[in-house]
Amino acid sequence: IAATIVDLRSDPSLRGVILSGQGKSFCAGLDVGDLIKNPLTFTNKMMKERPSQYSADDSDRNLVQEVGMMWRDLPIPVIAAIHGVCLGGGLQIALGADFRFATPDAKLSLMEAKWGIIPDMGASITLRELVPMDVAKELTMTGRIITGEEAARLGIVTRCVDDPLHEARSLAMEIASRSPDSVAKAKELFQTTNVLPEKDCLEMETKFQLQLFPSFNQMIASARSKGINISYFKRSEK
Repeated sequence: IAATIVDLRSDPSLRGVILSGQGKSFCAGLDVGDLIKNPLTFTNKMMKERPSQYSADDSDRNLVQEVGMMWRDLPIPVIAAIHGVCLGGGLQIALGADFRFATPDAKLSLMEAKWGIIPDMGASITLRELVPMDVAKELTMTGRIITGEEAARLGIVTRCVDDPLHEARSLAMEIASRSPDSVAKAKELFQTTNVLPEKDCLEMETKFQLQLFPSFNQMIASARSKGINISYFKRSEK
């Protein structure tokens, strides 16, 4: 998965990513049987190598954390379409997306407590951004399974819908109709300023706006808003 994300990151023509599962479920998570049989292999190869071979220059994430967190590094929207079960590492992958759509009867859980461990793919960041601290602790400490409906009420999923994949595609197409540069900056802005003081947030807003205005894609966006159908340039690498 990490290698795939690296490939996606290198394609400036890409406008969005949809994560979905084939078959009955989104993702059932880690093969716990393999973990129990080979605990040292898991800890040595997956967790102790920091930073991982896929890490950005300023990152100190291990490999399992990369799988949950690298989606946030992509300058494009990442949308998870959840059906069936979405458990453990599967939920942590979904939490790394920008948006999550789930069926009402989907089953979501951070199940690591069941095996005496904790979520270790970035949930201490991604879940904390979505729900109050007490909710994050309860779900983590109990491993309780919640439905898609409850997940929507808690704010863990963006919306509860009958057809998550259709909803994901619709949103991806809508965002793709906007300037790729403004989309990338919007994602970076909210993700970065989430943990910054107010002064730094406002400075970043100004910095990004000056990079976008004026620019070729910004002028194209203005023309498109008036009904003139012009294609955007590929996303800027600035």
